[in-house]
Amino acid sequence: MEALMRLSVFSKIEISLLLATILATSAPLVNAQSPDFNIVANPSSRCINIGSTATYQITLSSIDGFSGQVILGADIQPTFDNGPTLSPTQTSVTISSNQPATFNLDVATTSSTPSQVYTITVDGFAGSNNHYVYAYLAFAPNCGTVGGTISPASALSLATPFIGFAAVISAIAGVASVAFIRAKRKRTTKN
Repeated sequence: MEALMRLSVFSKIEISLLLATILATSAPLVNAQSPDFNIVANPSSRCINIGSTATYQITLSSIDGFSGQVILGADIQPTFDNGPTLSPTQTSVTISSNQPATFNLDVATTSSTPSQVYTITVDGFAGSNNHYVYAYLAFAPNCGTVGGTISPASALSLATPFIGFAAVISAIAGVASVAFIRAKRKRTTKN
């Protein structure tokens, strides 16, 4: 009886392995990636004199053989009276698997444009695929780099003032602790 039970267990394992092999060899291979597209802004940031116009080159390219029409939209934030204005953008572009689409996006300013960093967003939609790219605009002399480009504020640069504040508080706490320990030692030696 025990030998029969072992045989049936082995038979079940062999049948399971055989079924798994049949399923694995007969099922079509599934490609996890699907055709898609990418959007890039060049340059990713510009620094200009107030009253000038900045130009960004927007390129859409195929990923994994994507080809078709991409619906476009563009926006600039924050918005102000006399703020920068975007040139009319194309409403769509058509890309193929071997031919990217490129167009220029102009951002015009006036002498009364508020001087600060602006964020430009270019969106692309094609079916269920949605992608966007950010570009940044700042004004001289607030650019921060010699090369005429800017970088958006990083978490570290935003945290720098707080790190300095924390260091000062830590130093004060350290000095207060040392003074407290010395005062306690003096009281202990007097007793």
